[in-house]
Amino acid sequence: VMMKTATGIGLHRPNHIQDFSRTSVELNREQLADRVTTLAVCNIVAQNVGTGYGQPASTLYDWTLALRPGDDASFHLSPELEARLQIERFCDKVSKEMYSNASDPRGVAGDEHRAMLMRVYRRDYGELHASVMSQQLGPIVTLHLRAAALHMRLAGFFDSSNTPGYMDDLMGLWRATTSFLDELLEVDKVTSPRDSFGGGILLHATNYIQQMLIAASFTLLKLMRSFFAKTIDFHRGRSLFHRSIQLG
Repeated sequence: VMMKTATGIGLHRPNHIQDFSRTSVELNREQLADRVTTLAVCNIVAQNVGTGYGQPASTLYDWTLALRPGDDASFHLSPELEARLQIERFCDKVSKEMYSNASDPRGVAGDEHRAMLMRVYRRDYGELHASVMSQQLGPIVTLHLRAAALHMRLAGFFDSSNTPGYMDDLMGLWRATTSFLDELLEVDKVTSPRDSFGGGILLHATNYIQQMLIAASFTLLKLMRSFFAKTIDFHRGRSLFHRSIQLG
């Protein structure tokens, strides 16, 4: 609804707002910046909804939200918002390439193609991770960065034992899962009030974070009940699983 409304009133074309209005409209720099920021937030929310429910996201990452160093300051987002937008753009790319194969009944890319995509996305995520972490933007941004890695690595569950890099993909999934849960537990701890009447960030977390928590919990359960349990720290996984249930 947010995205339909945003495009209906021309937030995606802030320099041509007159094309979307029956009355004369002139925007100053502050109003222009506000429209760009609103469009960015709409895209972030829409992407979270799509990723969380496993559905195509109705996002629009076009010229208005592109990185353009040196351009009009009205088009520049805050560092935190820019990082969140880049993270969600990465999630959108993973979803479209990994889980939108029209020739497969599950919608999943073929084994060889998926293995190739995973190599590309591992590199892309590494660059994104280095860029975001170097800015020290705070725990909320970092948490969504970890969630993006989990979203990417969940594709490992579609591998067959003959898929190239099968064990490496499972290990990558294990690390992404534990990193996300460790981050979530740490953020929840540092944001908890000192009194005994409230919880931490999870009392106010978005549905997307709750959905990724469930995905991580089931991932732990599935890995620990498989042959892969011999490869990982089972006791750490069990502890994380029980703590995840408490968080939920």
